[in-house]
Amino acid sequence: MKRFIFFLMVFLLGTSYFFTKFGFSQEPFKFSTQQTRELWQFCAVSFRTRYPGITQDVYFPVCDCYVDHIRTNHNPEVLDIMTPEESNKLAKGLRDACNPENLKGEDFT
Repeated sequence: MKRFIFFLMVFLLGTSYFFTKFGFSQEPFKFSTQQTRELWQFCAVSFRTRYPGITQDVYFPVCDCYVDHIRTNHNPEVLDIMTPEESNKLAKGLRDACNPENLKGEDFT
C-alpha cells in the first residue's frame, strides 16, 4: 500500500510539473503591470469625467474590455507613437468591440 501511494504521488507530481512547464505556456507579457493599471485608470477617469452619473457596473466591464483589447492587439511602443488619426481609429475600434450592448450576458466576476 505504501508503495502504491509513493508511485501515485510521483505520478501526480510529475504530471503537474509537465503541465505547468509545457502544457500551459504563455507568451511573455507585452504590457507591464504598471502600464495595465494606467490604461485602466485612464479609462475609468475618462468615463467618470465625461459621464459623471455613470455607475461602476457600467464602466468597470467596459474598461476591462478596453484594456484586454489593447493588451491583446497592440504593443506599448506602438501606442506611444500613435498619430491622432490612429488614436481615433483605435478609439472607434474599442467602442465597437466593447459597447455595453455587446457585452450583455457576460459574467465579469
